Amino acid sequence: MLKLLKESLGIDKKKRTTEYHDLDGLAGTWSSSDAAEFAQATAVFEKIDEDMWKKSVFFPVWQRKGWYEA
Repeated sequence: MLKLLKESLGIDKKKRTTEYHDLDGLAGTWSSSDAAEFAQATAVFEKIDEDMWKKSVFFPVWQRKGWYEA
């Protein structure tokens, strides 16, 4: 009872021990060739398209407007 009271007052934090098993059926199901095929198919996402990046809102404004030359 004291533990519950302390947790509800925020004196002690409740330990979260919830385990999820949603994806357990998928874990460890890829073969080496499946993994290699996936890596090859997604390799294009590792390359940065510099023109697209420069037009992005995440690219610093002072670099987008040519205020800075590297």
